[in-house]
Order: sequence, then C-alpha cells, then structure tokens
Amino acid sequence: MLNIFGVAVIGVLSLGQGGQSQRSSLTVEVQRDVEVRRSEGGAEKRGTLYSSKTFVIRKGERFEMVQHLGEGGCRVRFKGQLYDLNSCPWLPGFRDQQADIFKVQPAKASPPAGAQPRF
Repeated sequence: MLNIFGVAVIGVLSLGQGGQSQRSSLTVEVQRDVEVRRSEGGAEKRGTLYSSKTFVIRKGERFEMVQHLGEGGCRVRFKGQLYDLNSCPWLPGFRDQQADIFKVQPAKASPPAGAQPRF
C-alpha cells in the first residue's frame, strides 16, 4: 500500500514540475501590427509585447510559442529567432487575453521520436 501511495505522490510532483504547458507549443497570429519593445517598468501597454530586443510583428504574421517560462512569460520563435517575452497575455490566468489582437491556434502535434508513419 505504501508503494502505491509513493508512486502516486511522485506522479503528482512530476506533473507539478513538468507543468501542463511548460513545453506546449502553439501558434499565435497577430490581428494587427504588434510592437515588441524593451520593458521600461511601469504599466504594460495593451497590444505590445516586451523582450530584450525590439521589432514589429506585422498583421497576419505568425509566431510559435515554444515554452512557458512561468510568471506569465514565454519563449517564442519568430522568423527563425528565439525571443523571451516578459508577458504573454494569451496564456491562461491573464484577465485580458487580448483575443482581438492575438489569435491562438494549437500547433500540430509532432510524432513521438522514433515513431513510424502509419499507412
């Protein structure tokens, strides 16, 4: 009985550490031009993303969120480059997920490593 309990606790701890969305991948399409700028502290502007680099994601362009970093941040891939964003408003937990600006689409699941194609 103790062994079953131990396995259950380990399983729960693993889920908590791995996080449901720690490595989830999704695609985000912007519905208008979105400025990515350096954070200068203070209130964040709606429809603006914050990173250590500055650039613009044009209306209709897409980027891939490749990792949830915790505290509302995430890592994204845009035009082949990786960027860490301080705030990813489309994530669960944000009061305003800015759905009118960021259209979220789950990325297609990749087959497991070593999987053989089915015919």
